[in-house]
Amino acid sequence: MDIINGPDFVYSRICLRPFGLWPFQDPKSKLISRVITLMAVSTVLIPHIMKTYEFRNDFHILLMCIPSLLYYAHYITKFLYIAFREEKVFRNVLERIKDDFVTFRGESLNHLTNYSEEARKFNTFYMMYLCSTVVIYNVTAFIPHMLDFVFPLENATRPRHAARLVKYNIHQIDNNFYFVLIHGMIFDVVAIAIIIGFDALFINCAQHACALFKIVVVELRKSTKLDEKMSNSASDLVTLQCRQDIFYAKLVRTIIAHKHAIEFTDNLESTYALVNFLMIGIAVATITLTEFETIVHVNEVDIMCRFAFFSGGELISMLYQNWPGQRIKDHSLRVHASCFECEWYREDVSYKSKRLLMFMMLKSEVPSALTAGKLFILDLQNYVKIFKASLSYFAFLSSVAKVSSN
Repeated sequence: MDIINGPDFVYSRICLRPFGLWPFQDPKSKLISRVITLMAVSTVLIPHIMKTYEFRNDFHILLMCIPSLLYYAHYITKFLYIAFREEKVFRNVLERIKDDFVTFRGESLNHLTNYSEEARKFNTFYMMYLCSTVVIYNVTAFIPHMLDFVFPLENATRPRHAARLVKYNIHQIDNNFYFVLIHGMIFDVVAIAIIIGFDALFINCAQHACALFKIVVVELRKSTKLDEKMSNSASDLVTLQCRQDIFYAKLVRTIIAHKHAIEFTDNLESTYALVNFLMIGIAVATITLTEFETIVHVNEVDIMCRFAFFSGGELISMLYQNWPGQRIKDHSLRVHASCFECEWYREDVSYKSKRLLMFMMLKSEVPSALTAGKLFILDLQNYVKIFKASLSYFAFLSSVAKVSSN
């Protein structure tokens, strides 16, 4: 089964391949696609930077410029990270997933398939939400137009606000509302496609790790459960020693599967640790500023809606970064619980098997986890901490804004 080229990895494949970021592409086409992508995105990134620099001394306008820069920083970080590490790291992880779908059989393969299909459903929701956020972010620029059409003002029109603050240094373009909007929207879509492809790949890999731990739990329960046929024939055909040897062999295979699950998770953790750390920093800054701008422009509906959806998109993105870590943590802890719940007390489970169970218990007591730069464990608790931190910085920023306005 070629799982990587199947429907379960479709979002990663179609979102990363056009930009030369899919690990299984031809090296020459990858290089050409990456260069073209970076050159094209620079046409919108440089005007953003120039506009930000122009208003570096204006506190309020400067804060309006920064969220867009952070959005492109989010995209560029993931673009460069996968571009420089895909051959050694990302391809290795995907090759291991392919090998697992070839190696495992029967019920274990069904678990891998089910978790992979589950990942595709999660990624479908994620893609739809982020794409709708990008569309709404740009469409909000037309809210004053729509309000003027539905509820026109007497002898006046509502002010139009550009969807982004940019400076091309070409007067005809700088003042062209539609050019700025369409040009920015095109590259917003490019950026969100790469973000979706990167995050979808992360979800797929995390779900595979969860499936491996699920297999361990199922095999552990099966290995210490006496087969009904064996139980009926235990008194005459199958000796106690034979049954103990069978249990021992099953348990050894389960321990090997557990080791494989831990190694895969550790490999996944080392692959994403650095980029996760960078994303948390970018996310806290983005959420803080978009929350601030949402409140500041509460009387300007188009700007308020734009930053509110921007903030919501970043919160969902952070949830999808932390939630897979929570799932891996929960699945790895189930192995520890299963060691207690299995029928280790049976006489059919030998002393050797019980000692192996004890070592497995000790190994699984500390859960496998994904981290952000080895500093933060990615789970729902960390997600709440990020949200609380953004609210704290938002309160601080609001107080600074009041002081500066006075």
